[in-house]
Amino acid sequence: MKNYLILPFIFFCHLTFAQFQIESNFNVVGTGRNQSLLVNYKFDKLQIGIGVKYHINKLNNFPQSVFYKKTFYSTTQSEHWGTDLNLKYRLFNLKDVFVAHVFYSNQFTKSHIRFETHYALDKLVENPTSELDYSYIKHENEIGPILAVENNIGIAFEIFILKNIYLSQKFGVGIMFYKNLDENNQILALNNWVFTEMLSFGIGYKFNEKVK
Repeated sequence: MKNYLILPFIFFCHLTFAQFQIESNFNVVGTGRNQSLLVNYKFDKLQIGIGVKYHINKLNNFPQSVFYKKTFYSTTQSEHWGTDLNLKYRLFNLKDVFVAHVFYSNQFTKSHIRFETHYALDKLVENPTSELDYSYIKHENEIGPILAVENNIGIAFEIFILKNIYLSQKFGVGIMFYKNLDENNQILALNNWVFTEMLSFGIGYKFNEKVK
């Protein structure tokens, strides 16, 4: 039992000497768009970020060729919220102004998906020759909840505009795994994953580094 108590104590001691950063990012990922808030712990070249994200619903222009990619739509307040985990490894630091990392990002979402379908309603001309010769009705569909786990890797940059304030950018690609929990709607799919990409912009604050 004493050994199990030693491990948390060692971890707490490491945190005492860690450098803390608070970072907020606007992310475009496989589920759609979200705003995240992270607390970063920096250990030498490794940086661990733990936080939450808030999904931002998209009201229109839903793709019709895919079901899961960028179609997540929160129907309750709890569905807006998810978790965000980031790992960064520093590649180089240019005069404490420009810092480059490789990163891994993991985001968890439990939400519905929403997409639009258009059905032909009536002919506009007596002898229609194209799809433009019909009137259509738009039908909105909501299915879920859906569980989604996104995994992205890529390049991240920190650009310091002041001593403790920096801009954050991430560019990456990855895979989103999903599971449909809606027993009333079965969507046929060959796989339960889809390739995704990640684009992120944010701002952060670095606390003064503790002296060991």
